[in-house]
Amino acid sequence: FTPGPYAIRLSAAAYKFWRFTHQALPTELASRGILKEDGTPWLDDYPYAQDGLELWDAYIKYFTNYLKLYYKGDADVVEDPELQAWWTEVKTQAHVDVMNVVKEDLMRAGKDKDTAAKEAEKEVWGFNGKQARDTG
Repeated sequence: FTPGPYAIRLSAAAYKFWRFTHQALPTELASRGILKEDGTPWLDDYPYAQDGLELWDAYIKYFTNYLKLYYKGDADVVEDPELQAWWTEVKTQAHVDVMNVVKEDLMRAGKDKDTAAKEAEKEVWGFNGKQARDTG
């Protein structure tokens, strides 16, 4: 089965439900009922959740520690012209069509080290862990 001429319509319809805030693996798994209240998967044999959460934790540690090398405090994040230019591009070009939904998250992302690390993690996760799941 190939959607042929309907591919764009299908993608556009699905994209209406896409949320930047749901791109975090723990958020996605929780929304699907995969995680227990303690944040662990209730399924014993679900590698996407088990391995993905280990990878997710490694990413957040990496980004947090990396940002600590270059930013002494949250003011340094706000004053970094390259980081702010990247967030401006994300807000005005990459996700402009869903800006009204994700605006608060995107606006907050360039304000402090912890949020910057989490948002960077979502971007990287989308291009590797999640992409691997989606494309098999």
